[in-house]
Amino acid sequence: MDNNNTNTENEAKEQTHTQAPPQPQQPPYGYNYQYYPPPPPRRTKSDKPRTAGGLLIVVGILGLIMGVIMMAGGFFIIGDGNLDMVGGQVDISGYVNGPGPDYMPIENATITVQDTHLYVLTNSTGYYQLLGVPGGAKIITIEKEGYNTIERHLFIMEDSSSSNEVMGSTTLIYDDTELSFTLTEGSGTYIYGSEDGNFTIEGMGPLIVFFGFIFSICAIFAIIGGYYALKTQKYALAITGAILGIFSFGFGLGTILAIVALIILLLARDEFKKNGNDQQNGYAYPYPPR
Repeated sequence: MDNNNTNTENEAKEQTHTQAPPQPQQPPYGYNYQYYPPPPPRRTKSDKPRTAGGLLIVVGILGLIMGVIMMAGGFFIIGDGNLDMVGGQVDISGYVNGPGPDYMPIENATITVQDTHLYVLTNSTGYYQLLGVPGGAKIITIEKEGYNTIERHLFIMEDSSSSNEVMGSTTLIYDDTELSFTLTEGSGTYIYGSEDGNFTIEGMGPLIVFFGFIFSICAIFAIIGGYYALKTQKYALAITGAILGIFSFGFGLGTILAIVALIILLLARDEFKKNGNDQQNGYAYPYPPR
């Protein structure tokens, strides 16, 4: 009886020594029992890139409109040589006299507006009157046999609120005016205006076309930059579009809007996507190997 009890106790002790220890419980997350921390909170994107993109699109449209208008006006000046600012006309009158000290009136001197059908002769008092001289760049010629010829360059803009002035040696005519001339004996020609090397509006055509072209190119880049800003991509192109948009001018308003868009883009730099990277949503998640 004692032997049976002793054997039972020994078997119990042997089973206690050979039993495997309990295994720890694995966490409910991870892969292959490896722990991966949860991702950091996602960054919330703002509307700054889209706002800047919309502004740049507006800048581009304004710049293109202004550039096209300028190029059309410049080509019109180059091709026609005459820019009618308001579609109006002015009357020009005055006297043609001889040299001093007596300033005797010169009769039958011919007053001609070049490139038009307008011409008159002075009367016995040296008086003349040109009616309906069209706006734009004009040259008035005063001729009389035995006297030097005068060519006077004018630019006519009908505007009763302004007074006549001289830009360089070209007279700007805004309303009906009186121009008198003094002829001297000789056979030469005296030119007052663009031919004597002074700056005149007649030479502005190519310059207007050039600046219109520059404004248009800058406006196109502004639109491209605005497109990528709306998509929050290609930050360098978006910034370039904003910078060039400043020089598209856009009636002055475009420059202001482009500066605002540039500031917004500089503040929103971190929100642009990185090509081929899962960080486009604002964080990188360490996916486990498979």
